Amino acid sequence: MDFWKIVFSLIRRKFVGPPIILLAVAAASVAFFLMPVHYTSGVLMVLTTSTKGPTLSLDPARPDGLSNPLLTFGDGLKTTSAILIQAMNDPDVKAELGAPENGPTQITVDDGRTNPNLLDTTGPFVYIAVDARTGSEASGIVGKAQQRVRAELDARQKELGAPKGTFITAADVSPATVPEQVLSGKIQAALAAFLLFAIAGFGVAYARARSKLSKGPVATSTKSDPGIYWAADDTQRLSLPRGESRTPSYRPIIQSGPGTVEQKQGDYEPARGSAELNDDDTQVVIVLSDMAGGDSGIGARPSINGKARDRRGEARD
Repeated sequence: MDFWKIVFSLIRRKFVGPPIILLAVAAASVAFFLMPVHYTSGVLMVLTTSTKGPTLSLDPARPDGLSNPLLTFGDGLKTTSAILIQAMNDPDVKAELGAPENGPTQITVDDGRTNPNLLDTTGPFVYIAVDARTGSEASGIVGKAQQRVRAELDARQKELGAPKGTFITAADVSPATVPEQVLSGKIQAALAAFLLFAIAGFGVAYARARSKLSKGPVATSTKSDPGIYWAADDTQRLSLPRGESRTPSYRPIIQSGPGTVEQKQGDYEPARGSAELNDDDTQVVIVLSDMAGGDSGIGARPSINGKARDRRGEARD
């Protein structure tokens, strides 16, 4: 509880909370504008078979029938797409496309698992996404990646000796997206800068406040209320009214009216409800007994040995 009390008190302080918050906002603004802008672009491709199917007839007199490529999807196409994805993720291939490893430009090639729109679909997809510093660079690398996928697919089929009439093709599901500006990096940098400066600022202020509290209690000034002597502990120093002088003896104090104090002459031992004058000309010490009765409360007329005193300071029953 003490921690949060100190923190909230620091936030409310005019020369602590607002300056730290303004400094954190300024740091967040600087981080937001200094963080470079990124653009993303992507395209989705799907592998399809030819209309002649996966095989060709060796007898020209009995040619095979034509088929619909969209109805011939199978595990073979998924295997082919997986091969292409592995080939496109090679670091050398990415460097040729303009996205070297650990560079500012990033290229992602997968089966669509990084695309939220394709999480519930399965198929021979090849998804290409590019994150670059400029929109033109992002769209340019996407175009190069599309060409590289088609070239890689044709080269592997030729290498395996597949009949040209049965070649698998890579078709675009939709055109490449227009490069979009991404602000998530700038927002994250601004938020991190704000939290860093705010935590550091309030941490320093909290440490200083705790160090001051550990040195000792802070003195509290009190204003005397007419007719009432307030005491926080067993003893409390209170100011004497004007005109009262110091005396080395103990004298009972009588509250005879608002703002007035009467002293009875003579030496007395301190009793409950009595006042002990110290060496200060302007202060007295109120001595409170643990067994003080209701007739000797603070603000009432003190008593000697449990007997109330009249206005002249004499004990009465």
